[in-house]
Amino acid sequence: MNRDEKYYDSHAQDVDLEKIASSEDNRELLRMLRSDSCWDSLHITDVYDSEVLDFVVRNSDDLGWLGYFVGKSTCLNSFTVDYLPEERERTNALFGGFSRNRSISELCITTDIGVDNLIDLGCFLRDNIRLDQLELRNVDLGIERAHTFALGSTSIRKLHFGENNLGDDGFASIAAALSKQTQLERLSLRDNSLGATSCKALEPMVSIFPRLSYLDLSFNIIDDTGLEALVGGLSKSNSLEELNLSGNRLITVEGLRSFSTLFRSENCSLKSLTLEEMNIGDDEAEALADGLAGNKSLRCIYFSTDIITETGWSVFSRLLCDTSSISNTYLSNHTLGLIGDHKQWRQWDISRYIERNKGPRRHNLLPWYERDRRIVPKPQISKILFCHRNLDLEPFFRYKLKFLPVVFGWLQRAEPFLDYQDPGIECRKVAAMHKFMRVMPQLVADGYWAHVLKETLEKKRKLLLELDTLDETEKSARKRVKH
Repeated sequence: MNRDEKYYDSHAQDVDLEKIASSEDNRELLRMLRSDSCWDSLHITDVYDSEVLDFVVRNSDDLGWLGYFVGKSTCLNSFTVDYLPEERERTNALFGGFSRNRSISELCITTDIGVDNLIDLGCFLRDNIRLDQLELRNVDLGIERAHTFALGSTSIRKLHFGENNLGDDGFASIAAALSKQTQLERLSLRDNSLGATSCKALEPMVSIFPRLSYLDLSFNIIDDTGLEALVGGLSKSNSLEELNLSGNRLITVEGLRSFSTLFRSENCSLKSLTLEEMNIGDDEAEALADGLAGNKSLRCIYFSTDIITETGWSVFSRLLCDTSSISNTYLSNHTLGLIGDHKQWRQWDISRYIERNKGPRRHNLLPWYERDRRIVPKPQISKILFCHRNLDLEPFFRYKLKFLPVVFGWLQRAEPFLDYQDPGIECRKVAAMHKFMRVMPQLVADGYWAHVLKETLEKKRKLLLELDTLDETEKSARKRVKH
């Protein structure tokens, strides 16, 4: 039955909901949509769940009326379509009405909607300026339609365009249009069979998105060449915080080494890197650790640790805390809070350094109302005091008799950053006092003779000035005698 908008408008208030809906839940949803009640979200599915109020599609449901009420709603904020019946007439009726909606800000479609409905969906994207988040999965767009969608709404900040099997050719058709969506903050292109060609197209794009903070390229076919090209663009971005490349098994240790360009870039703001299901072993761990030297932004790096041995963990241990000298300990990585997965905690060296990066446990375990908010975690101090038990106090000797107050003050300020496993501050004070007592006689002697030398030099300076004055007086007197 073909019904236009005029038909729906004229019958909307008196249509019998018992005849157009298959269940009381579906009728309740239609009733709220018709009265334009403040109903925030609508989920279309074929699976009944007693815990939530979803529209469960059955044979007797009139989807034309559902689409009409959705299109007229001014309160609906989120619309999710996980199921559509095979009868295209019913599906077309739903999307014909839905496309008129102007209130939806979050749209998620995870099933194929057919070619006819892509036109209505395109109109919705073009005309709805409130749309903030769009997720399209398992939707057979085709190359031409993909281009149309990429040119759609300019209000979308979160775009999930995954699992649509675009391929490099499909992505090439939308790359130019997608590059105009500079308002994007989150972009997912996962599981689209994207390779090196797509990465080269993405390279200039990611560097011109001023707000892009999340990029998901997981489960594609990206190789070393593609990653190298992608990193070239990412290293110019100062907004990207999360990057997911999981499942790209063609990336080898050579490709991972290219991450150093991103990690060492002055623009790098990356906080989370996910590399799950990528066969990270010892060589790959070394490539990542070498690239992370000097990086101060990354907080988490996720990957499966099943094939990493003690050799690989030792590289990360050295990255987190290089104990070869106090200077190298100070210059180690103090920002990483997670490496690998939770199996890492069996590697004690890794866990103890990561815990120090998070801050002192004796402070973090206190109730929030007892914590001193002035205490900012300083892992450098904690690691230095833990790994270098016998500190070289000679640099403090320049303070001479002020040695003890200076050292005690520094240790006192360092106490909030110590962990339970660290030697107590009092033990460090005793050790400092012992060293002071050993060198004190020399310090006293040095202080006395330094004072004598200072006075002698001052007397000598005055005598030289007086001698210069006498020489001038002598010269002047000799000239007068000749005359």
